[in-house]
Amino acid sequence: MSEPLFVPREVPDDLRHFVQALWYLRTAPQRRFEKILPSPRAHLIVNLAAPYRQLARGATATGVELEGPFLAGVQTQYLVNENPAELRMLVAQFTADGIGLYARAKPVELVDAVLPAESVVPGVNALAARARRAGEPEAMLDDLVDVLRAARHRPVPDAAVARARIALESDRPASITRLALSEEMSARALSARFATACGVTPKRFADVARFDALLTSLAARDTLPTWGELVEEYGYYDQPHITRAFTRFAGSPPARFLHDLGEFGLEYATFVPLDHPAHA
Repeated sequence: MSEPLFVPREVPDDLRHFVQALWYLRTAPQRRFEKILPSPRAHLIVNLAAPYRQLARGATATGVELEGPFLAGVQTQYLVNENPAELRMLVAQFTADGIGLYARAKPVELVDAVLPAESVVPGVNALAARARRAGEPEAMLDDLVDVLRAARHRPVPDAAVARARIALESDRPASITRLALSEEMSARALSARFATACGVTPKRFADVARFDALLTSLAARDTLPTWGELVEEYGYYDQPHITRAFTRFAGSPPARFLHDLGEFGLEYATFVPLDHPAHA
């Protein structure tokens, strides 16, 4: 098997407000199975390897084969996948309101969905075919940027929603009423515009964003902070509140989640390797 390779690409200025990251990855998976935790972002995965199999969404078995490029919208539940023997992919990470500028689907139709990408972002199947034949990572990333530019079909974003989304991602907990006042509109009006652009209500988005920020923080730490520190830092009321969040979004209480991470390290907090799908 080839040596692992990760090639990030700086997002061009004309895509930067709504595409958060671009990269190429080639590596072996840590384990055959993987639990992917909820995310407040959408991801276009141009899979260049053998198919994935999505085995479950939360507690619901799915058994969907993901061959070729696929698009994962904002996820409010964890997913369990069976990985191919080698991971090889191009990835574009979108903001919750940004994906609607590119996808030929309403954002609400993408939430908790993993779909073949060609139907929502035209051009990715041809990109994958070219990349499989002779693609070098930098050239493939150039091609991905071109596909995204061609696919964009909604030129005018909702600036008020973008400001609210940024606030909900960074201010925990943020008040939609206060955000609406700053936009000189009612909370109901801002919530409706947010749900139209992002596919989820501000409250649901904020809950997922807060949990994702906690996991991302864990992945960047060398040692685990105390639960009291996490409660204060991420705006949870108390330890039972954070325990409920883990049970809801990770499918297990914090102690079980951290036990699962013990073998691999905190850097796997957002996607947990599994020896068996039943361990999810």
